[in-house]
Amino acid sequence: MTAGALPALLSFAQQIPIFTIDQTASTSCFGQLYDSGGPEGDYQNNEYHVFQICPTSPSACLVFELEYYDIEFVESTITDQLLFYDGPDINPATLVAAIGGTNFPEGTEGGGGVCYQLRASSGCLTIQFASDGRSAFSGFAGRWYCQAEECEDAAPPSLTVQPDWATLSRGLESASAPLTLVNLRCDSAAYGWLTAGERSELGLEEGLLLSTGQAAYALGPNDSDGFANFFSADRGQVGDADLDSLALHRGSGFLSQDACVLELEVSPNSNILEFAYVFGSEEYPEYVLQEYNDIFAFLVAGPGITGPEWLNDQINIATLPDGTAVEINSVNNQVNWPYFRNNSNGQGIQYDGLTADSLGLSKTLLARTLVQACSTYRLKLAIADRGDGVFDSGVFIGKIKGGAPQLRVSFANGLSVLSESCGRVGNSLMISYDNPSSLAYTFSTSISGSATLGQDYLLDLPTSLSFPPGVTTYTFDLEVLADADNEEGTENIRISLMHDFGCGTPLIVERVIDLEDIQPTEILGPDTLLVCPGEEVVLAAVGAGPYLWSAEEWLTNSSDSLVSFVPASSGWVRLVHRRSATCQGQDSVYVDLRSREDLPRIQVEQARVCRGDSLWLSVATNTGAQELRWLNAQGELLAEGDSLRVGPSQSSAYTLAYLFDDCVFRDTVFIQVDSVSLAGLPRDTVLCPDDSLFLMPATTPATRAEWMQLAGPHPGEVTSSLQLRAAELDSPEDSLRIYEYRQIAGVCITSDTLRLRRRARVALQLDTTSLQWPGTTTSLSVTANPSPWPLPGAFVWQSGQEILGTSRTLSFSPPAYAYPAYIYANYADECQQLRDSVRINYLLVRIPDLFSPNGDGINDLFRPFVL
Repeated sequence: MTAGALPALLSFAQQIPIFTIDQTASTSCFGQLYDSGGPEGDYQNNEYHVFQICPTSPSACLVFELEYYDIEFVESTITDQLLFYDGPDINPATLVAAIGGTNFPEGTEGGGGVCYQLRASSGCLTIQFASDGRSAFSGFAGRWYCQAEECEDAAPPSLTVQPDWATLSRGLESASAPLTLVNLRCDSAAYGWLTAGERSELGLEEGLLLSTGQAAYALGPNDSDGFANFFSADRGQVGDADLDSLALHRGSGFLSQDACVLELEVSPNSNILEFAYVFGSEEYPEYVLQEYNDIFAFLVAGPGITGPEWLNDQINIATLPDGTAVEINSVNNQVNWPYFRNNSNGQGIQYDGLTADSLGLSKTLLARTLVQACSTYRLKLAIADRGDGVFDSGVFIGKIKGGAPQLRVSFANGLSVLSESCGRVGNSLMISYDNPSSLAYTFSTSISGSATLGQDYLLDLPTSLSFPPGVTTYTFDLEVLADADNEEGTENIRISLMHDFGCGTPLIVERVIDLEDIQPTEILGPDTLLVCPGEEVVLAAVGAGPYLWSAEEWLTNSSDSLVSFVPASSGWVRLVHRRSATCQGQDSVYVDLRSREDLPRIQVEQARVCRGDSLWLSVATNTGAQELRWLNAQGELLAEGDSLRVGPSQSSAYTLAYLFDDCVFRDTVFIQVDSVSLAGLPRDTVLCPDDSLFLMPATTPATRAEWMQLAGPHPGEVTSSLQLRAAELDSPEDSLRIYEYRQIAGVCITSDTLRLRRRARVALQLDTTSLQWPGTTTSLSVTANPSPWPLPGAFVWQSGQEILGTSRTLSFSPPAYAYPAYIYANYADECQQLRDSVRINYLLVRIPDLFSPNGDGINDLFRPFVL
């Protein structure tokens, strides 16, 4: 798929652009950056520069590798500074690395170093450089490249502590150098066998670790200042006499301790014995050039080896090319810095400092000596503390080999493989041999492998190569040929060199080069995709990866070969493959989202309805849409046509679906259903004379309530609560009030009426006594306040348990035997209960006699009787 508006696939070797830091910025996805002096010159005093790297091409991670740096260093003083920020500007919060005159947050001490890597995930990296007026140095060189994969920290190696002898022998031995382990003198926790992964920072795929403390402590990430195992680093072991002799002859009086020593015998079938190694220590950088100078050595003895007598005729091959012994005080950020790696931000290894080859050509140093082929040599690998027993140091040792020519390939595509579609020309095979002897050696060559010479590639390699004393390098052009067969898969080229040094087993060195048959990275399908609204787009990439997709806001930094998304608008989808800084390509497709502004839309006067009511949904305009269908929230068909009447019992969505321009379009409306109830509202209410009423209805955030006076002194008055005292209803015109209560929720209004009346205070009054002749009828009446009759409550006349009447007046004739009689007037309503009484007595005539001359009634009594 190649869209006309974007370039087609780009798979070619590109020249890496070169910048100096005073050139401000770059939008390239790869480049080389130097200080202001460029590749050859130094930076100057009093400089200040900011360089911004913000690639226009999408990337998941921006990687920057400092090949070397040499920044002014003055102890305990901030001098020249090189700072890195993960973002488009200078922001202390995004500082990821700092190289300066002394330690500060996220800092690395100044001076020099190699192989320093950092990553930015924001899409931009800002680099700030400042120099003072003191002195200028050689500066720095670095390169950056975009990466399709997310930024990932280096993975720590795996480590087996105290491996058995079989593991050590198998790991250290090679076909060109058979060996036998002789003696191991080391604390059981201080040595181990290490296996590194693809993302290891160490530089060795596997190897032996000898340490002065705990081997397990060597594993990253580097998150300790060296004090994490302060009390366990000192293993209480003795030193080594040979290491002490080396220290004394170097001018140090500190003897060794915590020694870890492995001795073995090796018989190389070459005239060179060699192995790669990396020295690391927690003594860096704080104790550089001090007496705390941990020591290690690789001592060799055997035929042709003439070492000093004080070292028992052994020589130390743990040296730099000029013979300087490798140790903390001889390789650091101030001395021999081209061999020093500052690992303060390392993720794979814990040690703060590591060694490397000059200017980082390799992350390992090479221990090497001239030997007599087929002879047996004694090799002693030793490391120890000096000055104190804390702060670990360790040495990582690779496979022991017989020296042979080195075969290296320079890949024009920036990868570690050849490719038919990327970087076919500009590749070269380099065969070099550092022959330390005085004789010339000739190696026969052969080419094999599954790739066919002359058909898949061109390589003019002679049948033999001669290497005189010294360093000799042969370079041969290696060109990849493109063919029409895209089904070959990955083939390989096997380059072999052989020489028999007389050991019976020829020395053979090989290099296998993979040749990939790569299809151009491509998005399958047409150049333009017609997509209906809501339709999921699925795109597949084929060809070279890794992939990086971008598509407006729908798809960001996806690296899968198969992606899916729902576009929100029309736009370009871009696929970029970036296998290296110089091997990249892209493809694209245009997504045409079929949409129009004049499409039918649902029209509704108000998208809310009260439960129990209904409303109409209709089509506002129709300019050619077909098969209009109304669907509920579950996608079920409700009706067809231009309108739909709905009465939902709960809030719900309704969708209008129709065909237009071969796409199914949809418009959806959400109808909110409101509901309200008047549960608990009091009905007509009587207020007692001393009562008060306060009504505050319970509401929710979705409802509100109000009271409106219908009858009373202020008709039409609306309040949110009702508060009333009975005393306000004293006057006859206020004795009745009527209110309408309304509960409102959305579009729902529910109302009811409340009648309020004040109950009058009633007082009863009767004569206290009444006299009558026996057999006559007495008429009684009650006086009440207020006076209107009937009274609002219940009134009865009562004598004992007998109800005499309920009228205001009572005619009563008690029997003769009932005198005196008591008559009660009882009244009760919602607010009060009242009782009053009257006593009815006979009219009596007392007759004076001898005993009661005053007629006091003690003796005779005349009771008149009326017929």
